[in-house]
Amino acid sequence: MKLNKEYNNYLMQIAMKLPLLKDQSCEKHLMKGSEILEWETITELDGKSIDPEKDYLYSFPLVVYVDHLKRLQKAWKRKGPEGVSEYMVWVDNIIDRYKKLNPPVPAAKKGNWFSRALDSITKSFKNAEMDKENIPAQA
Repeated sequence: MKLNKEYNNYLMQIAMKLPLLKDQSCEKHLMKGSEILEWETITELDGKSIDPEKDYLYSFPLVVYVDHLKRLQKAWKRKGPEGVSEYMVWVDNIIDRYKKLNPPVPAAKKGNWFSRALDSITKSFKNAEMDKENIPAQA
């Protein structure tokens, strides 16, 4: 479907409200074999020894933020409003999967080891500060 200015502005508003998501990507760089060998972790590429004088196209893994606007525009051009809806469902599924893999840490409750340790540390600091105040001034 064609994307006019009005719909593009609408997609921009949606994209700004979506959470930051990360995606994995690769970036290729032209490098000398000697540079790769300096890392001392890679000695061959594609099963062949690295020639220090030869140039290689090496892929670096990257983590990048998802460009929601660009993806929403592609979804609109492919399927119109239905494509945007499918993208929103995809984002929602990613968030649900993240929440399942990274459950929130429960708040410290009175009586558990964490709160007792925190209380102990707090008391130690308060006692140390009171000791500082009670030190007589030297003449």
